[in-house]
Amino acid sequence: RFIQEAKAVSALNHPNILTVHEIGEVEGTNYIATEFIEGKTLREHIEANDLSLIESIKIIEQIANAMTAAHEAHIIH
Repeated sequence: RFIQEAKAVSALNHPNILTVHEIGEVEGTNYIATEFIEGKTLREHIEANDLSLIESIKIIEQIANAMTAAHEAHIIH
């Protein structure tokens, strides 16, 4: 199931969704290799309390756009 879902996600092409480069299994352990995006995680920004209301709204909009693209491709997160 992991491989099937990973392949479905890898077919998505959206600016707010990571690009999946490779999916595989090594010695019984599944993996997904994705693009590397430099910077802080959303969790780090929230914990540092360094997001303004406008920045938060922009991030929420990007997440909603990515979720819409995934749902339109019949991928539920």
